[in-house]
Amino acid sequence: MAVGGRRVIAGVSGSLRSLGALRAGVEEARLTGALLVAVLAWEPAGGELAYRRAPCPVLLKLWEAAAVERLTGAFDAAFGGLPRDVNVRLLVVRGKAGPVLVDFADQPDDLLIVGCDGGNWLRNSFRNSVTRFCVAHARCPVLTVPPPQLIVEMRSRPHRWRPEDFAAPLDTRTAPAPTAEAPRRAATATSERPSADGMTDLPAYRGAPYYQPAPMSRMDRTIRRLRLALILVGAMMLVTLTGVLLSQSLQ
Repeated sequence: MAVGGRRVIAGVSGSLRSLGALRAGVEEARLTGALLVAVLAWEPAGGELAYRRAPCPVLLKLWEAAAVERLTGAFDAAFGGLPRDVNVRLLVVRGKAGPVLVDFADQPDDLLIVGCDGGNWLRNSFRNSVTRFCVAHARCPVLTVPPPQLIVEMRSRPHRWRPEDFAAPLDTRTAPAPTAEAPRRAATATSERPSADGMTDLPAYRGAPYYQPAPMSRMDRTIRRLRLALILVGAMMLVTLTGVLLSQSLQ
């Protein structure tokens, strides 16, 4: 696919999907001799609104440094470093990924490359998608790269949780043998022994391999049913009131 343009803009986030888009961008820039611009958009943890409530310049510098490290790490994971036969420009921008990519790829002869989810269309329609935003608002050609086959195969296989998935790592030290007086204590914790530096070793967790919630009591079940009944009655009253108001307004 030759576009004859000046720039190839690849959206990078560090995920496997973005690595596919980065590889496609490098190949496109290598074939056309265009400039490859790898763009990584980042936001403060919790979003801009949360950062305005409690700004912290130190954390902001750490997040920006982590974004730069993610961008360079993407090239290391995909190619083992920056490719020498392609003119590459790295760009880290603070903002939402979709608007940043669309605003940067503002020339008609640019080529914007992003990775697509490739999942269920119904699930993707209810969440913010950078690919969908770029396809809808971009002013240049957009190339969407499907996810790797490994992600597709792993997504199609239903995962069944087992108790071993929640098992806590046990201490490798030898636990004392259970005695008749305290069999439960010996089976759930190791003895505390002083270490070489004089500190006491903390007992290792040897409880249940996964969390088992306690059954609900009769009072809890009654309260839950009453709460659901009140919510249902309130919803029905709201619908009835809305219908009455609409009928009166139409008259």
